[in-house]
Amino acid sequence: MKHTLVIVGAGLAGLSAALTAVKNGWTVKLVSSLASERAQSVMAEGGINAALNTKGEEDSQGIIQIPRPLPADLLTNAVWGMTQAASELVRSLHHLGVQFNVTDDDELDLRNFGGQKKKRTAFAQSDTGKQLMTALIDAVRREESAGTVERFPHHKFRTLLLSGNICGGCTVQDTYTGELLRFVCDAVLLPQAGCMAYSVIRPALLPIPEKSPQNCSVWAFRWQILK
Repeated sequence: MKHTLVIVGAGLAGLSAALTAVKNGWTVKLVSSLASERAQSVMAEGGINAALNTKGEEDSQGIIQIPRPLPADLLTNAVWGMTQAASELVRSLHHLGVQFNVTDDDELDLRNFGGQKKKRTAFAQSDTGKQLMTALIDAVRREESAGTVERFPHHKFRTLLLSGNICGGCTVQDTYTGELLRFVCDAVLLPQAGCMAYSVIRPALLPIPEKSPQNCSVWAFRWQILK
């Protein structure tokens, strides 16, 4: 029996999570207040930092200066995890169809960006976010055709379905008709900037983070609610 995941948010994080979930055998309900094409992710310009070493600068993940995180330090854990996964992630996105800038040898082009000592930023001209979103939207549409992802655009998250401290789903509302939909599922994922800010302000109301499905770069909030 397949697990069902409700994802609230269909920007880069939500689309990435949907594809990762499907890859690991889950079915997905993808909820968003707007179409993915209108997500803030489209506005991203700079690029993605990864120690790809395509410029012969002897770069590697091991020399990126981030302290090894403590188990309870969620933010540092997230940053550490991103630096370690970045190279594979960028190459996977390129393979998926993201039109990154490339060199004459068809290697991913990298540039300096910010304060890093080596060229680490993979980019797509000045519209990296748009290129990322275009590729991910196309990939998710293929999963919609296959029946593994079901879209619910123009729906807003309203509340978690709780039984004591156990989360069994969520309620969303159609912004056009006002209809309330009740989703019973195995996990609810909130991959959005507002959620992360909220978790800092009111951590006691959010579920315990767990990396699920496997290899997902976004924290999945599952089942158990913090007391």
